[in-house]
Amino acid sequence: MKLKYALAAAASGIFLLAACTQEYEISYLDEIRLSETFVSIPVDGSSVTVNLTANADWNIVAEVRAENEEGDDIKDENGNFVYEEVDLPEWLTITPLSGAAGEHTLTFSADPTDAGRETNLVIYAGGKKQNITVRQGEIVATAATCQEVLDGPDGKSFIVTGTCTRIANTQYGNWYLADETGEIYIYGTVDATGSYNWTSFNIEVGDVVTVRGPKTTYNGIVELVDVRVVSVEKSLLQSVATEFTVTKDGGEVEAQFVVKGDGLQFDLPAELSSWISINNIRTFEDEDGENTITAVTISVGPNDGDARVASIPFSSSNSEGSSSATVTITQEGNISDRTVAELLAMEPSDIDYYRLTGKVSDITNTVYGNFNLVDGTGSIYVYGLTATQQESNDKTFASLGIEEGDILTLIGTRDEYNGTPQVGGPAYYVSHVGHTEATVAEVLAAAEDDTWYKVTGTVSNLVNTEYGNFDLVDGASSIYVYGLTNAPVDSNDKSFASLGIKEGDTVTLIGKRASYGGNPQIAGAYYFSHTAAGE
Repeated sequence: MKLKYALAAAASGIFLLAACTQEYEISYLDEIRLSETFVSIPVDGSSVTVNLTANADWNIVAEVRAENEEGDDIKDENGNFVYEEVDLPEWLTITPLSGAAGEHTLTFSADPTDAGRETNLVIYAGGKKQNITVRQGEIVATAATCQEVLDGPDGKSFIVTGTCTRIANTQYGNWYLADETGEIYIYGTVDATGSYNWTSFNIEVGDVVTVRGPKTTYNGIVELVDVRVVSVEKSLLQSVATEFTVTKDGGEVEAQFVVKGDGLQFDLPAELSSWISINNIRTFEDEDGENTITAVTISVGPNDGDARVASIPFSSSNSEGSSSATVTITQEGNISDRTVAELLAMEPSDIDYYRLTGKVSDITNTVYGNFNLVDGTGSIYVYGLTATQQESNDKTFASLGIEEGDILTLIGTRDEYNGTPQVGGPAYYVSHVGHTEATVAEVLAAAEDDTWYKVTGTVSNLVNTEYGNFDLVDGASSIYVYGLTNAPVDSNDKSFASLGIKEGDTVTLIGKRASYGGNPQIAGAYYFSHTAAGE
C-alpha cells in the first residue's frame, strides 16, 4: 500500500476529493486555515503548536492509496484514487485529533530521537482536505545494510545497495532489494522530478542497485518508499531458475539464466561430485522473445542419509567485469527417529527432519499448535503443529483433536529461538493416541485392551518410590498402579522420584487396564498432574 506523500511545495494547497479548480482554491480558505503546513519537531521531543481555524467539523488522519489483490491502485468511477485511513505513526502524538468548527491549537510532540523522520497527514473539514507535513530532526540518508533498515526507525532515510531479486510492479517501480543481511521491499521508484518513470532506470532482476529513500512499515512489511536511484550496476548473469528441492530418490533439475557476458562458466565443488553432475547445456528463447535463456541440466543422485544442500557457483564475465549466481539444490533425506535428548543435542537445521514421540503438555496456543513434547529423555517446545507438511502454519491444529496428555508422534526440524531449542518446520502430524477420562471404578470394570484411561485419585500405600508403585484411591474404589513415569516409555525409567509425589497427594495419570495374578492394576502409567496433600 503506497502512502500518499505530498510535495512540500503543494502542502499549502487544498484539493477537492474529485478535482482541483480555481473556484475551489478560493473556497477552501474559508474551510481550513493553518498557521503552519510544515511542522518541525525538535529532536529532543519538545512540543510544537499550530493554530487551526475551521468553519466545519474537522479531523486529522493518515491515509494510504487503496490497492486491489494484484497490488494496483483502486480508482473511483471518475478516475480518482481511492484512499483508506491507517494508524498515525507510533512516534507522533497530536492533540486534539478532531474538533468542531472554530479556532483550535494543535500540539505536536514526539519521543526524542537521534535520527530524522517525517510523515505526511491530511486534515479533513467539510469534505475538503489539506496536507500537512510533520518532520522531527534533519532528514539525512544513512548508508545501511538491509538488516539495518529492517531494524531502523520508521521515517528515517537510508542509502542501501543490493541486488534486485524480484520486480512486483512496473507502473510505480515496486521491487525487492536484497544483500547478504536480508531483503527489503522498495515501494515506488521516482526520478529527479519525483515522477514514476520505471523504464528510465533499466533495472532488471540481478542488477546491483543503490537507492535512497525513507523507511516505513505497513502491515508488518518494511518498505523504502519512493526511492531515488543512485546507481545501477548491470548484471551479466541473471537468474531465472536457481533454487530447487529434490526428493531423496534423486532426479534432474534445470537451472536457467540470462547470460549477458562472454559465455557461462561454472565450477562444481569436488565435495559434490559424488552425488551431483552436470549433464547438458542448451539455449532457447523465452516466451516473450526478449531474452535467450541458457539452461543447465543438473543430475542429483539418491540420498540414503540426512537431508543435504548443494551450492553450485556460476558466473559470466566480459572485459568490463563479471557477475555471479548460485544454484542451490536441497535434497530431502531419510526421516530418522530421535528422542528429545538427541534432538536437543543437534545443531539447528531447516532441512533435516526428525520423527519424535512423546506426551503433549502445556498447550499454549490452540490455533497454531504450540506446546511441550515430553518423553523419557526430556522436554522440548513445539512451535506449531499442522495436519500435513506445510511451508507455513495453516492453523489446522484444532482439527487434529489433540489434548494434553495424548501420546503424539510428529515430524519436525531442530530449530531455536533466542538460543532456546524448539521443534520447527513447522512440525507436522503423524499420529496420536488419545485417552478416555474415567473413574477408578470405571477402570476396574473395563476390559484389558489398548485403551488409555485418564484417572484421578489419592496416592495410598506407596510401596516403591523408585518405580512408583502405589494404590490409587477414588472414593470407595481403589486400584494398584504398577509403576508411574514422567512420560510414556517402553520400560520404567525410574523417573517417579523426580515427580515429587507423596502419600496423600492427589494425582492424575494416564495408563491401561491390566492385571497380575487375577488382581486388577493400571500398567504403563505416565504422569499428567498432581496436587500435594492439603493444597
